Amino acid sequence: MAMKVRAQLRHARLDGREWRVLRPDPALDTAVLYENDRYPQMCVDRRAAYRIGVLWLLAARSRHTVIHLPLRAGRTPAEPECNGRPLDLVLSQHTAQLRASHWPRLRAALGPARPHTVRIRLIDVRWSGRTGRLGTGCTTGSTPTRCS
Repeated sequence: MAMKVRAQLRHARLDGREWRVLRPDPALDTAVLYENDRYPQMCVDRRAAYRIGVLWLLAARSRHTVIHLPLRAGRTPAEPECNGRPLDLVLSQHTAQLRASHWPRLRAALGPARPHTVRIRLIDVRWSGRTGRLGTGCTTGSTPTRCS
């Protein structure tokens, strides 16, 4: 059994390095991210939260994949009052060393999209009933750690 999300896979070559970028397909139209005066605020419905969660797990596990969630065009899913400057969300492992200042150039260099399905095996995902947290078997350096 696996958690699945449909996505678009794109590749780009930038500064002598190959990048792999995934975007959800169809787009997350019921999720928005805003930057207001004090802090960023995200409003999502249940379906969008599931899809973001699966893609977030992939970003935590794959140092070769960048996840781009184009949330600026989304709409607020329900009652919450979300306002401020709309933002997109880009997720990557710190080992990918993707600087925020490089993202616009990388986005512009992306090639054509191909359909792709993201699958995360449930056996690879651990749920801690004690803490109520979801974790993946992550690795930090050469030492396995529990990421929860």
